[in-house]
Amino acid sequence: FAGSLGWGGIDCLAPSDLTTLDGVAMQRCMASMQATGMDTVALEVSSHALVQQRLEGMDVDIAVLTNLTRDHLDYHTTMADYAAAKRKLFEDFDLSTAVLNRDDEFGSQLVEVCQERGIPSITYGTHKTSAISFELEDIGTFGARGLWRTEWGDTELRLPVRSEFGVMNCAAMLATQLYLGQELTRAAGDLSKLKLAPGRFEFMPLSAGRHAVIDFAHTPDALKKTLGALGDLNPTELVCVFGCGGDRDPGKRECMGRVAELQANRVFVTNDNPRTESPAQIAEMILEGFDEPASVNVILDRRQAITAAVSSLAEGGIVLIAGKGVEPYQEINGTKLPFSDHDVVRSLGLVA
Repeated sequence: FAGSLGWGGIDCLAPSDLTTLDGVAMQRCMASMQATGMDTVALEVSSHALVQQRLEGMDVDIAVLTNLTRDHLDYHTTMADYAAAKRKLFEDFDLSTAVLNRDDEFGSQLVEVCQERGIPSITYGTHKTSAISFELEDIGTFGARGLWRTEWGDTELRLPVRSEFGVMNCAAMLATQLYLGQELTRAAGDLSKLKLAPGRFEFMPLSAGRHAVIDFAHTPDALKKTLGALGDLNPTELVCVFGCGGDRDPGKRECMGRVAELQANRVFVTNDNPRTESPAQIAEMILEGFDEPASVNVILDRRQAITAAVSSLAEGGIVLIAGKGVEPYQEINGTKLPFSDHDVVRSLGLVA
């Protein structure tokens, strides 16, 4: 949105610790946007918000699912509870349509849920039976090239994203655009001009053909997909720097260690946001996922870990700095201290 939107003391553009605003702030923000003439809003809805009914009283027209993978189990406790929370978006609102990931098992289940409720769905994915699918010809640091295949016809696929999961997210956007009446060629053309979100699979070119990639990946599935996508780019070596947040699902720590060992050539385990937990204990839990924990570089100071990983990166290599993305702080013992993965990389003087 251009400009500041405020009403009743609520600034819709102000940073928030919540993915989805609380119910009162949400209503004020929607009223503020309506007052400025906006008639369409794209909103990320968290599972916490659905359980806590923060969208109470709102009309949701289109619901989009990307996937369901392990996350937030410190809050939902089980994957079944987590799935039930996300399902509320498709069960509790009078939707005009649902945009669903056919490749995701939960997405396929939601197709049936929507059918039972009489809600039409648009599916997307790699399978050709999806309403939106694609064929990739090439994907690299330049982006993705290929062909969109849709029920509305076929057209060229050109995207600035560098991973198949990025293409999948664009497929969800394309499905939504087409449902809203956008012409296929124009919709695909708009996607080709996307401005990528900072801290999300963000490439920072370094000297000697190297790259630092900053990403928010903080779950086993996200780390697996991110490292897999980077491995597909055939770097001379793939290095991973990551930690796990404190006061959050501890069960994922060992899983993330296992993923990192399998997919990276070298691993640096460090701090994420330890919050009130012991950084050393978090690291120990991560190391339980490694067959050879002695091979892991454990440097709890995140700045030092990033510096060591980037400085030692081989020519043509890629280092993934995962977990925090664009966050401008590091939370330790209840205090948010200024910290930026981007700033640390830039301070090394190696950015091309």
